[in-house]
Amino acid sequence: MKIGLINEIKTDENRVALLPDQLRQLHENGHEIFVESGAGARAGFVDTEYQAAGGRITSKKQVLAEAELLLKVKAPQASEILDYSAAQTLFTYLHFDENIPPEKIRELIKSGFMGIAYEWVEAKGRYPLLEPMSILSGYLFAQKAVQLCTEHKGLLCGDYEGLYEGAGIMIIGIGTIGASALKYAIDNHLQITVVDKKPLELNQRLNRRFNTGKKDYLRDYMIEVIPFDMQKPEKTKNYLAEIMDQYDIIINCAVRRPDLPKEKMEYLIDRKMAGSMKKGSVIC
Repeated sequence: MKIGLINEIKTDENRVALLPDQLRQLHENGHEIFVESGAGARAGFVDTEYQAAGGRITSKKQVLAEAELLLKVKAPQASEILDYSAAQTLFTYLHFDENIPPEKIRELIKSGFMGIAYEWVEAKGRYPLLEPMSILSGYLFAQKAVQLCTEHKGLLCGDYEGLYEGAGIMIIGIGTIGASALKYAIDNHLQITVVDKKPLELNQRLNRRFNTGKKDYLRDYMIEVIPFDMQKPEKTKNYLAEIMDQYDIIINCAVRRPDLPKEKMEYLIDRKMAGSMKKGSVIC
């Protein structure tokens, strides 16, 4: 098969869809790999590494002309919409959801290419391509929030050597991303509140994720839990509106599910609620 590796053009996207060692394996299995020059540079891999592994370094135009399978990381940007043909398969994160206008999706797919979304590759009920990204996202999410809070609110945020009290953080949704953000908050001794729709299962889920037996995370780290009422979501929203000004950081790690459509509750945190937070506080 002819495989193409494309450079990412989205701002601040530094990843690459194929590493030199992975390219070597494909090459040794008889595949021909075309690499857009500079595709791996921002991830720390130069063209000569891909060339030494068996890749053909060329232009984006040539990659698109030759490849049957195209490898990317991010969903196509506006300037890439017309890049793909009906003879090609695009393997990347697509993230087709309610945040993308339907007409944009129709415009992208009208050429007829085959799209395989990383986020929907499933194996035994799990998503092996999505999980690693979600795990890393949670840590980066919390790290960036702390960085912004330090810069704009003047807080060290963590409780280090008892010098300062840990910042107050609220984490909404303890799934894969939320569990990583929670672990970061625990390791840095922040004062933690979580909002979750299944609070009685929290310890069980965290122990399974971190392989920690029967640890009582909620007690050991004095984590406050706010149950999210799926039957009366406005009740939870109204309670959050009363207490939001107490927090330095709020991180939303929840994804909208079909059982809570926008018609039932458009936003958990609206502009008025965000405006009640003290200057320099952070919402992610």
